Amino acid sequence: MISTKYDSVRKLWSGADDPSALFHENVTIGRAVLYLLNLNPAKICQVSADDGSTRTNGEIYQATLNIALNLQKRGCSKGDVVGFVCRNSHNLTPAFLAAQFLGAPTNAVDVAFSKGISQAAVVGIPDPVFTDLPAAVVVQRNGTSVTEEELLKLVEKSVPDYKKLRGGVYFVDDFPMTPSGKIRKPKVKELAISLYNAKQAHKL
Repeated sequence: MISTKYDSVRKLWSGADDPSALFHENVTIGRAVLYLLNLNPAKICQVSADDGSTRTNGEIYQATLNIALNLQKRGCSKGDVVGFVCRNSHNLTPAFLAAQFLGAPTNAVDVAFSKGISQAAVVGIPDPVFTDLPAAVVVQRNGTSVTEEELLKLVEKSVPDYKKLRGGVYFVDDFPMTPSGKIRKPKVKELAISLYNAKQAHKL
């Protein structure tokens, strides 16, 4: 049983002083949320403002696990950065939780990018200070033109400081793909690191 207490002066309820009473310090936020969702699977978790449709805790829980499994198959693991270029939908919550479940930080990119972008991937560039610098690798749509400066400014306005693309933006002709048509994320990360290192060397 989790202890609670009431502060009559501040009129606030609070939980235990020790946060480790509920979860171990190494548990990802995604795992913690999934645990709580699974306690009451029948309860409504999400209501769409567009059409009024709902999803239960159990549905979000299962969808999150399915997405996490597919992310793992694509090579996503702790320390990777998962980028989102999308509008709000029922699928966004489990996708976000799946990344958190795997210990992968997320980076939201303004949906306006999609007009000039064919494909995009956000990866982490190893860094001794920040651990990982988010970097975007982008394939532009034919006949469109999006600059690195435009992408950096849009991201800067919409994400927390630690999610800003400090690793830079890199434009490529195409992504390395698997025979089944999936992006080879480890190869994209290697490419981003190579381009980042070349950029840093050019500054010297």
